[in-house]
Amino acid sequence: RLRDSRLVLRGERWLERQASGRLGSLVLGCALRYAASSENSAEALVLGTFLSAVPALLAIYALSDLSAGSGNGIAQHLIYRLHIHEPAARLLSSAFGSEASNAAAATVIGLLGFLVFGLGLGKIVQAVYARAWGIEVRSLADRWRFALWFVVSTILLGLQVTEESLVSSLGWVLASPVGLVVLVAFWLWTPWLLLHRKISLRLLLPGALLVAVVYMLAVGISEFVLGYWITDNGRLFGSFGVVLALVAWAQVVAGIWLACAVFSPVYAEWREGWKRDGMSPFPYPRPGGLSQPGRGRAS
Repeated sequence: RLRDSRLVLRGERWLERQASGRLGSLVLGCALRYAASSENSAEALVLGTFLSAVPALLAIYALSDLSAGSGNGIAQHLIYRLHIHEPAARLLSSAFGSEASNAAAATVIGLLGFLVFGLGLGKIVQAVYARAWGIEVRSLADRWRFALWFVVSTILLGLQVTEESLVSSLGWVLASPVGLVVLVAFWLWTPWLLLHRKISLRLLLPGALLVAVVYMLAVGISEFVLGYWITDNGRLFGSFGVVLALVAWAQVVAGIWLACAVFSPVYAEWREGWKRDGMSPFPYPRPGGLSQPGRGRAS
């Protein structure tokens, strides 16, 4: 026990030294703020997305495919983009259903999902940003903000699913910077809208840049990793394995967003603290209780 205790003490001293530096204090501040702001928001966001945004996308793609007579649904887009092979490809197609069935069923389910779960997605995102910035934004008139955010985010998600058609039209050289600009604008607009414009765009920009870059990297990696993961899970566990892989990857993406969402307020306090005091504004948590990072309203 003595040897283990000494090892723990050495580890704590090393972490405390790292946390006293500029980069280490920034990482510590992000970790503490993430722990204080997450509160199972990633799980709720993934569940709400599968219950509201996905049925809405199914209905949109089904209606557009039927009108165009293309016969290509959202499942075909995922199979092509993620390089999913049999038998997982067949299971994925059966899981999302045909265009004809989606056009009728998914339209009704999508509308109900929007009314029941869609508005809740915006509330979850708003709560995360509000906790990260330490402000109160409760308002009975926020329903229109949640509805607008849901519509815009669903449209962007649909454009991502059909990205191969956009890439073929624009080319990778032009499509990549355009996609980055769109993502930065969306994640800059999201907290600005949901927080009632209480935070300036200048303070929100670092977090928007970070989440856009990290998200594009994660999407690029998913094209090489997620397809094999879905294929193996489909072969081993059937339809349940396909759904499990999709939900797990959605959980990873939601966790990435949460980590990046807290970066802007932490970065603002970190920069101000080092400039004002010449030291970290995030004290290293000593044994006996976690030190909470400083909370302050920025505008």
